[in-house]
Amino acid sequence: MANSYGSIFPSNGYLAKRYGKTKVTISNTLSKLQDKGYINLEYQYSGREIEKRFIYPCLNKLNGGIKENFNTPKRNLYGGIKENFKDNISTNKSINKSNNNISDKSDKEFDLETRFNNLWKIYPNKKGKPKALLAYKRAVKSGTTDEEIKTGLENYLEEIRVKNTQQNYIKHGSTWFNGKGWEDDYDLMPIQNQTYKNNKVVKGAPEWSNPQTKKDREYMTDEEVEALINGLGNP
Repeated sequence: MANSYGSIFPSNGYLAKRYGKTKVTISNTLSKLQDKGYINLEYQYSGREIEKRFIYPCLNKLNGGIKENFNTPKRNLYGGIKENFKDNISTNKSINKSNNNISDKSDKEFDLETRFNNLWKIYPNKKGKPKALLAYKRAVKSGTTDEEIKTGLENYLEEIRVKNTQQNYIKHGSTWFNGKGWEDDYDLMPIQNQTYKNNKVVKGAPEWSNPQTKKDREYMTDEEVEALINGLGNP
């Protein structure tokens, strides 16, 4: 796309359409390339409005040398001696490759945050989101899938339901994600023989406290033993 001066001046819209990115991504990528010294951006104004934007490759930077000094007089855009930009085609390919790499990285980060937010929506205690997001990214990088995390989270939600866990006992989101809560085993059996009164668990009386008949017991009381002995002593 470079002209005879080694510059290009496509719009963000053109670049976005060509590379399948958004205009915002293109704008951010060009700014990053300029900050890193791979390109220089120059603008031609018509009054207060920008008429054209020129993109120059920094050949010395791309070839591993010293960044060009753009404090020197600007290139003559409309005449004069033509600058000798060797290997212009390969230079533009390098810029496009760097452009794509930065854009792909940005898109992947955005995609990870979107996927995390889908899981975060269903987590019951939304505290510590930034730390939870970092833990999620580490897990995905190590090979954990969203489906594994979702299945573990659904099991935790089911345990909370059957155990009637109060809100202040539910783990913070950062704690659950950092602790790889999806790998935990959850007790999904409902609480048995318990009733609730004023939001407090009231357990039933233990079996040993229930009165038993003589027939149910496997032993005799002292009174029964004494009565039996007295009965044997009478003719």
